[in-house]
Amino acid sequence: VPTTEDWSRYVMGDAIILADVIPTRPVLYGLVALTSGLAIRRSLEMLGRLANVEAQKTVLSRYFSPEVAHRITENPEELQSGEKRFVTVLFSDIRGFTTLSENMPPEQLAKLLTAYREQITEIIFRHGGMIDKFIGDAVMAVFGAPESRGKEADASSAVKCAREMLRALPDFNKQNLGSNHRIDIGIGIHSGDVFAGTIGSSNRLEYTVLGDAVNTASRLEGLCKKLDRKLIVSKELVDLAGPTEFESIARVQVRGRNQPVQVFSLVGFPFAANS
Repeated sequence: VPTTEDWSRYVMGDAIILADVIPTRPVLYGLVALTSGLAIRRSLEMLGRLANVEAQKTVLSRYFSPEVAHRITENPEELQSGEKRFVTVLFSDIRGFTTLSENMPPEQLAKLLTAYREQITEIIFRHGGMIDKFIGDAVMAVFGAPESRGKEADASSAVKCAREMLRALPDFNKQNLGSNHRIDIGIGIHSGDVFAGTIGSSNRLEYTVLGDAVNTASRLEGLCKKLDRKLIVSKELVDLAGPTEFESIARVQVRGRNQPVQVFSLVGFPFAANS
């Protein structure tokens, strides 16, 4: 009966040809090359995924704060499916932009508009808003999509955002226009239900919100000039953000509504359009 010692002697002895057990050099080289190739491929795939994530963050950062953009890249399905959401919509438009464009060289106008957009983007992000879109000199911001901190908190954030946008204007005018020109803005805010989700074609998709709440906010902003105010909000917004900050200024007929609506503005702020 063979013993362990016999087995050791057999393995280490001349009866075993190591070349039959241990791969030859060409095979070793092949294994090393294959392993290295797989490692390189995996590294390139990882780099590709990282590059794709960074590219997505770059695109998303145009519309969302860095924190929200990061969360969306981690969970992209958040934007892929549409849903009904309750949000607060803010519209802002530069007053007299057409006249300003007639009296300013195009390159200077473009520089001014870029600086303005950069400033309000920072303000909107600081208050947790999403930039839905820029339309020339107008901006549409949404509070409550794709993430919400609660109806009341979203409404209050929109109001705080509007306050800061208006307070920042004098310094902006001083730094960018001097004493020869100035810009003013009108802001409309409304809260309500919307569809929030990704829409568009396969070549161009965008995350946006749609619904009567969007139209109402836009029309409230359009009333600023008529009512000689810089900020006009709806009763729905006031009910959420708190009535103590606001005063009722008029009942007006808003296009698309059967009955006149009560509109409000903030108390204790020089909100006249010419102030």
